[in-house]
Amino acid sequence: MPIWDEIQYKKTMLSVAFGKGINTYNDPLDLANDELTDSLNMCADDFPIIRTRNDRTRITLPETTQAIWGIGARGNSQIHVLNGNTWQYGVSTGTAWTELTTEITAGAYASFVEFNTQSTKFTILAYSTGVVYNSYWDGTAVSTFADANAPRSNLYTAHRYRVYGIENDKRTLKYSAQGAITDWTTAGDAGYIDITNANGPVTAITTYADHPIIWTDNSMHELYGTGPDNYELVNISHRIGCVTQFAFCECDNKLFWLDYNGIYVYTGGLPSQIAYKASGLIEGINWVYKHLIRAGSVGDKAYFAIPYKSTANNRIIVIDVIEGKGQPTHTINLEDGNWVGYVNNNEALFGIENNGFIYNMHSTRKEGVDGSTTVGSTAISWSMETKPITDELIVESAVRDIWVQHSGTTDATMELGFTTNSNSTTYTQMAATTDFTHVDFAIRKQLFPTSTQLQGMPFMKFQFKGTGHKKISGFQINLISYGGIK
Repeated sequence: MPIWDEIQYKKTMLSVAFGKGINTYNDPLDLANDELTDSLNMCADDFPIIRTRNDRTRITLPETTQAIWGIGARGNSQIHVLNGNTWQYGVSTGTAWTELTTEITAGAYASFVEFNTQSTKFTILAYSTGVVYNSYWDGTAVSTFADANAPRSNLYTAHRYRVYGIENDKRTLKYSAQGAITDWTTAGDAGYIDITNANGPVTAITTYADHPIIWTDNSMHELYGTGPDNYELVNISHRIGCVTQFAFCECDNKLFWLDYNGIYVYTGGLPSQIAYKASGLIEGINWVYKHLIRAGSVGDKAYFAIPYKSTANNRIIVIDVIEGKGQPTHTINLEDGNWVGYVNNNEALFGIENNGFIYNMHSTRKEGVDGSTTVGSTAISWSMETKPITDELIVESAVRDIWVQHSGTTDATMELGFTTNSNSTTYTQMAATTDFTHVDFAIRKQLFPTSTQLQGMPFMKFQFKGTGHKKISGFQINLISYGGIK
């Protein structure tokens, strides 16, 4: 009589986390356990939990009805826009715009620069393309630069009672007389500096850490000194530049900007490349439309709106610049939206969308809906894809069950899909939103694959997607292996 051995089996548990954001730099198979290959409208603010980003709340100012050529601020109260040919301003809690002038000849994306003397505050609107002179407002009246030496470009900044501008030749840095916004002529006080080592035309200018910073496509320069007697233009780099006029921001007291090779940070000395995990996103930028790129910041987040494989700004690279959220490198997440400008005002980041509405980009509301400040109207669509799971272990096993720990608003939705094809971006639905209970406290849900799903496969990958505010704090895969177990 034959004696049969009992079939041997072994249970194994795989835990998958998500809190370290996207990594498009490393090979997908080499990602850390809690990194993602892709996500949209998610954040790691509650690390190690991943959740829907904060709501964007639309402010009460009416939509702008014409082409937006620029957005800026005056102090901590006013938001300024160049709306077609109209220069107007309002406050974020206001319900109407105040027109300053309707006679601006818009032809280039405009810079708004605040310039203070000891007695007067000016707001400069730099929009020239080389023909017309730029304009400024002293709080009472709009005037136009009349000095023939005033630079006619849209690249302006201010520092220590002087205004600095790039001439339309894109290689000459001009500066006004000290404390005199209209004087660009007085010898020994006003003047110019030829950027002799500029590696291409100047693309951007700002003031950071008490110095004017000038970039070309492929170089970076910093102006030291307090006036013509001791000015020194230092060439910081001959290979790192800024891709366009608004592709920089200051965040956490550091200067961040976008070069063709990646995102760089500067605190003095030499710039350093950071956010390597975003490299795959940067490689997908449609550089024909690089002039659309915009950068901004709020708190410890730097935002880069980019045309990702598109002719419009359809994605935002969000960098958590504070290191230490479970890792020594910056966390990268991705958001959507077609933003044509950012401005900081009253410790908030406001973005103006191509539809003319202005939103608080990172409000304190977490309801999973974008819209007005009182009630949201558009549910946030979100998604995330886990790293590939591939190992000899799963080839000899079948997925017995899956546990998901989640919470969120009661009107949120969530689906779970899987793929076993390493070349596929299509996911088979494993659980519909009706398979989950949506409550505002953490709940664990057990899911069972069918008899033909997730068995003896060399590769598996999962996708969560849904709408509204959702938190996912745990994802556990239980495997069972049969026969031949040592």
